[in-house]
Amino acid sequence: MTGMRRKLMMTALSGAGIAVGLVAVGSGAAAADGHSVVVEVRDTFVTTKVKDATSYTYDPALVPAGARVKVRSVSVRGQRNVTTLWLGGLKPRTHFMAHVHVGRCGVDPLASGGHYQHRVGGPVDAENEVWFSVRTDARGGARASAEHNWTYEPGRFPESVVVHEHGPQARRIACASVPFAS
Repeated sequence: MTGMRRKLMMTALSGAGIAVGLVAVGSGAAAADGHSVVVEVRDTFVTTKVKDATSYTYDPALVPAGARVKVRSVSVRGQRNVTTLWLGGLKPRTHFMAHVHVGRCGVDPLASGGHYQHRVGGPVDAENEVWFSVRTDARGGARASAEHNWTYEPGRFPESVVVHEHGPQARRIACASVPFAS
């Protein structure tokens, strides 16, 4: 695990206030029982020469080794999800796309599988999938959020966020493993 810091919290909302506690990786039942689940991952991209890493760069010219990623997913009461992506240290003033994917990152850019779809086989669009469009600033930083009126489903949680080149090729240039099941 290449220095990945996992901050996993479950927040129970009630009329009396907010209670916050730590959730172990893989506990995934909180959203189904009426609570909110927050999953947050911060990591650093490494080259594919590093085996068994959690986040890889496949194009160091666009996403240099050492570039940073943060993903935060908030599932509210099993009915709504907000996923936010922060990137740092990428090629400045460049447009990228990113999507939530079904599989975990690997040395092979295709290891993460396809885009996560709320309705499997449904439309390939920003309503049925989680899409981010980001343009890095002068320092290579960017932030984007995607909000949906659905949550990730138990038994088929996504496992990564993949950064793509912007444009017709949409080549996979980086991948961050995220334990959305928490």
